[in-house]
Amino acid sequence: MKEPLVFGFALVVVDVALWRITFVRNDTLRVLLRILNFGLLSWVLFVSSMSPFKPAPWPDSPLLHFPAQAPEVL
Repeated sequence: MKEPLVFGFALVVVDVALWRITFVRNDTLRVLLRILNFGLLSWVLFVSSMSPFKPAPWPDSPLLHFPAQAPEVL
């Protein structure tokens, strides 16, 4: 995956939208969409070797290291 941070942040934005914006009125559908989104975010983290239990994989580049910690934590 070339840009895991872009996909990670996009999935976090989608999750916040599913959580806060009520365009999906059916609670069951909203929960299923959030579970799917969680699975996709977990996949992005796994493929890009990121983990919430380890520091981000770019310690020598602060411009990548600090933003990479946000999807790991979220």
